[in-house]
Amino acid sequence: MAGRIYEHFDVVIAGAGAAGVSAAVAASGQGARVCLLEKEPAAGGGYVQSGTTAFKPVYEYDPISGFSALCTPRGSWLSLDPEALQRFYYRRLREQDVLLLTSAWVMEATLENGSITQLIALTREGPMQVEGDVFIDATGDGDVAALCAVPYTEGREEDGRSLPPIYCFTLQGCGMGWESVLPDPETLAEIGLSGLRLFPGARDGEITVMMLYDEEAVATSAIDRARADGALRAAVDPVAALLTRYSAFKGATIARQGARVVFPEGRHPQGRTILDSHDLASGTRFPDWVVANLTADIELPGMEGIEEAPSVRSYDIPYRALTPVRVKNLLLCGRCISGTHRAHGSFRALQPTLATGQAAGIAAYLAMDTGGRVQKIPVARLQQEMVRSGMEPPRWMKQEA
Repeated sequence: MAGRIYEHFDVVIAGAGAAGVSAAVAASGQGARVCLLEKEPAAGGGYVQSGTTAFKPVYEYDPISGFSALCTPRGSWLSLDPEALQRFYYRRLREQDVLLLTSAWVMEATLENGSITQLIALTREGPMQVEGDVFIDATGDGDVAALCAVPYTEGREEDGRSLPPIYCFTLQGCGMGWESVLPDPETLAEIGLSGLRLFPGARDGEITVMMLYDEEAVATSAIDRARADGALRAAVDPVAALLTRYSAFKGATIARQGARVVFPEGRHPQGRTILDSHDLASGTRFPDWVVANLTADIELPGMEGIEEAPSVRSYDIPYRALTPVRVKNLLLCGRCISGTHRAHGSFRALQPTLATGQAAGIAAYLAMDTGGRVQKIPVARLQQEMVRSGMEPPRWMKQEA
């Protein structure tokens, strides 16, 4: 696919969600000239566009300076206004002079001798070629890795089934006791849902409702996406009516709903190491760690029927999980780093996603001195940069000292 050549950049990133924005800010902050491509009309990614408003904290650390100031403690949760988060992303990208191209769907990658030379994105003015030295796949679905023929898996190992699509809306005027509300599964099934999850809203008196789709669906299928989108959007009113039968939601009304349905699990590209749930449960020691001391639980909503995932200890993410096989100048970050379905249930959380994005952004800058060969960077220097930005080194290193 031909198209006009836009410009040549030091670092080109596909996907302007949490990981992509974090990678762009980190790479630009080191001195790289960065282009960020996003297929949606606006940056923000799944967290922003689904309308999710809360997450469980896993460490006290700011992969993007200023992020923690957006978060409000609400019990065991941190609530976060997705619209405020999106504004924060745009502000940080402008401060770092990152070029953000929205409505730019990456359709093709050109490779020479095992390295990407350009990505071709379909834009409003037709195909556009964006050249670069180092590339980062922050698409969540592993789109760039797949275009480069990096091997990948989809879903869980037993049957290939992926996490169900989700869609959120927020109710205002809610009262106490919402945590104990558990609608009958059969009633939810009649609406077309496999489950509901409730979270604190971004404002007092608000609760966000996450609906889980009731049918098997694959993130890379256009038909599955269309069906899930129609079913979940149509379920908002019936679910709101169902919840208002409970005292905690008496008189509550719909305040807002997400911009789009989100598929939380896409492809799992193969990296030079593959994180699995046993690494998370045992706290495997990786000398090439780049993100440390994560405690995010393995969350697999809507995936009952297979053995439970093990509980998580403090674990680290190695640099090798960010470097895919077969491509010399490509990095992975966010929820499409190299890992199994169960491990993905932990590292896809918001804070780990931001942190792997930061690590990939710094690594991309360091790779500018290695001819783009991301496997050749000095990992010790990457670790130093992560620590300098506020990340604590792995706890096992302190024990060995």
